[in-house]
Amino acid sequence: MSTTNKNADPVIFNFAQPENFVDGKKRVGLGAAGMITASVQYIAEGGDTNLHAHSAEDEAFLVLSGRARFYGLGDVVFAEIGPNEGLMIPRGFPYWFESASDDVLAIYKVGAKDPYIKNERLNYDDLTDAQKARGDQHPLTGRVPTEDERRS
Repeated sequence: MSTTNKNADPVIFNFAQPENFVDGKKRVGLGAAGMITASVQYIAEGGDTNLHAHSAEDEAFLVLSGRARFYGLGDVVFAEIGPNEGLMIPRGFPYWFESASDDVLAIYKVGAKDPYIKNERLNYDDLTDAQKARGDQHPLTGRVPTEDERRS
């Protein structure tokens, strides 16, 4: 029995650091195939996002240049990674991250979405001023997590 998806084609991608950043950040979408999405985020300085989780998406991050510092609940640092280092974050895990060096942070992100769970962004904190300035109205609506989700 074949498990090949005959309705999908391979996706070729490439990327280069953009010249223009909007409030310190630029995201370059690389493509999607089935349950997987890929992008590279460039962050000039400071924080990228608010404390949030994804209800149906597991994520893998790989630092290409610069350093990234990841925070969880209570702004507790749980990882700091540099070039050629990565981190996997399971769905439902609250986090935010920032650039942790003077160099531009280039971080490759791959997300894999469970097709049987509604994918929503769970915002534990309000959007940051930089997110608002960039117009980051997340397409997943960004609802507040339930009490059960906060405990898990």
